[in-house]
Amino acid sequence: MKGQPRGLIWVGYSAFGEPMFGSDWALVPIQLDIAAVPDGPLADVPQANESRPVVAVFRWVSGRWSTDGRTVFNLGIAAVAERIERGA
Repeated sequence: MKGQPRGLIWVGYSAFGEPMFGSDWALVPIQLDIAAVPDGPLADVPQANESRPVVAVFRWVSGRWSTDGRTVFNLGIAAVAERIERGA
């Protein structure tokens, strides 16, 4: 899955705040529940099993909201919006 760090699996997610909308994009902050892959490279790292705040990226394409599975780690929703607006 795109945006998934190596050695981790996605366990679940929950809403984490209000979405932000642009002209053809939407950002949704979520709390992502992850876990280390058993016997994987992060199996012995306790932090690998901690939930993380991430930003899910959606695009308005052909009259509907769509996503390619992109999530942004380590940036807040405002920083992600700024990068999208700059085309980064």
